[in-house]
Amino acid sequence: MNRAPARASVGKRLAAAHIACLCVIAIALGWVSIRSAHAQTWRVQDLVAQTIVADANQQIPLQGVKSVEQARVGDLRTLLDVYKKIESIAGVRADLRIVASRTVNALAIARPPTVVVTTSMLNVIGDDEGLTAALIGHELAHISKRHGFIAAQKARQHARVGVAAGREVAVESGSVASGELAARQVFLALDSAFSRQQEIEADKVGTALLSQAKFHPDSTLRLFRTMIDRFGARPTEYLDSHPGLEERIVSAEPAVMDEHFRLLAERLHEARNWQRLLRATDYWLQANEGAARAWYYRGVSLDALGRPGALPAFERAVALDPRISPARLALCIELFRSDRARESLLCSQQLEQMADKEAFGAQTFQHPIHVHGVRGTPAVIQERMKIVPH
Repeated sequence: MNRAPARASVGKRLAAAHIACLCVIAIALGWVSIRSAHAQTWRVQDLVAQTIVADANQQIPLQGVKSVEQARVGDLRTLLDVYKKIESIAGVRADLRIVASRTVNALAIARPPTVVVTTSMLNVIGDDEGLTAALIGHELAHISKRHGFIAAQKARQHARVGVAAGREVAVESGSVASGELAARQVFLALDSAFSRQQEIEADKVGTALLSQAKFHPDSTLRLFRTMIDRFGARPTEYLDSHPGLEERIVSAEPAVMDEHFRLLAERLHEARNWQRLLRATDYWLQANEGAARAWYYRGVSLDALGRPGALPAFERAVALDPRISPARLALCIELFRSDRARESLLCSQQLEQMADKEAFGAQTFQHPIHVHGVRGTPAVIQERMKIVPH
């Protein structure tokens, strides 16, 4: 008896829309839980304003879904203060809210941009500015990198892959149930792996944000270790949306080290101690050859000392991270001084076309650089070198 038509009919019965619906439900359940939590939240700014004359140790009762939880006034004040500092560095505008919950968690919502912290998470970080900065830096990194929007797009792709895998399993096995199970497993595996990638990126970007906001770079590692001390550590599971805490420590350590070197480089740059700056970049690049800012500061020090190699260093910096606008501008100027006028003009035009012009202007044109003995802000140097973009 020929079973091919029967098997084909099973594949047809396992319609793409049916399996896609299962995948969409998985996504929707996550969003529903977030939205339901969001409906039970309070704006931290409002709570702080209402308790402006209260003692820092006073507890504010907040009604949760199943219980009344407490939030300490001093902790809320620290949370809001740290949030404002990192928010300005991140260049995003988001609402900060707290939800009464016994779950230790914080989350970033893409639309409207919102950071939600649970009362239990607040109890863990307390009024420790470093721990608070690590938490807030991570969540604002999710928003600044548009992780929510990107994850939604990826989820649709993962759903399509799940549909294809489920249909194939159903046809081969002759079982719709097996196809549905395969579709769910493929979707969840892909989506979880991508989520873990985003978490690692948010740890790294969040570390840079908190460091630029003048908090200690080690704060990220300290938060993870605090969580391990309180709740223990476990390895990353296959379908986990977040890597295990020990894995996150290992992944974040290079970013923390880069921030320590960056702070040292900025101090030496400000002091115009070019020899020590050059030595610092040697150590920095030995530890992390892919550190774009190390190449930038290496180019600055080589240029200031009148030594060769500044242009390749700036080129390497821009190739590794085109968003470091002082490096790109230094490259434009160095190209001009090397009689590569056409490349310099193209470089300066690309500089002008950088996506976030407002953030670029605020963060970059006040950053002093040193090129062939000419010192000043990039805007001043650009005018002196006559390579103003057209």
